[in-house]
Amino acid sequence: MWKVGERKEEVPAPITLPPVDEQRESELHQRYEEATDAEARARYQMIVLAQLGHTAPHIARLVLRSEDTVARVLNRFEAGGLDAVPRRTSPGASVRSRQPGKTSCYG
Repeated sequence: MWKVGERKEEVPAPITLPPVDEQRESELHQRYEEATDAEARARYQMIVLAQLGHTAPHIARLVLRSEDTVARVLNRFEAGGLDAVPRRTSPGASVRSRQPGKTSCYG
């Protein structure tokens, strides 16, 4: 029973992924195993855990990421497949390295 003044917290609907075929599952596991970037590997792991039936909040606790990140990765996977899973780089100027012999990148 709700007390006066208490707010009922809205629980987001769980994200459930449809089962994948054997070939796609094999590709998912291969990408997970071959990922050299730790963030990409964690994101593929999120998909693997979701395929095993774990919820986004539980996956977030397991991979030490926010629920929002897990939900975003799962939604990207659902919409764009495995190619959409790794972190995207933001558009903009690329980082310039210092020239040899320079002590400052400003001068």
